[in-house]
Amino acid sequence: MEVTAADRIQLPGTLPASWLQPEPANRVMRFVDTQFSEPQSLERVHHLIPGTTAVTANRMPLKAILLALTRTLQRDPNGKAATR
Repeated sequence: MEVTAADRIQLPGTLPASWLQPEPANRVMRFVDTQFSEPQSLERVHHLIPGTTAVTANRMPLKAILLALTRTLQRDPNGKAATR
């Protein structure tokens, strides 16, 4: 998903567990919602990210989904990428 806000996005302390790989960058945030369901997901975004002006949800190919899940599972409990 891609979220655009009127002002700089301030993330809440806790995001839904189904939001993988959140990437906030000023007024835009991208993430994978593993439990996307319209309109519930859109309502959740508007509730958690005040000032949301636009939300875009795109289908992902299976390979991209698998990569997102793999990256998430390789992170340690502090949210840092695991080293090998």
